[in-house]
Amino acid sequence: MTAQTATTTQSLTIRNFFHTNASIISDGFFLIVALTLFMLLGPLAAPIAVIAIYNLRQNQGEMPEPEVATQKIKSNHTN
Repeated sequence: MTAQTATTTQSLTIRNFFHTNASIISDGFFLIVALTLFMLLGPLAAPIAVIAIYNLRQNQGEMPEPEVATQKIKSNHTN
């Protein structure tokens, strides 16, 4: 009977440990999952980033440049 009582006490303490530290355990779990996904899927994003940079570089010359803010603005109002 003492073996069963010890097992019950041990399972309760493990259950209590997980209950009291649930946020720390879940944070650690999600950190490990995020780092694993970053390490596995990160290199797959490199070709997409290179293509995006190349496309932005090509389209850069087509945009009109903004006017200088210090130029006087012509106004139809009389002083």
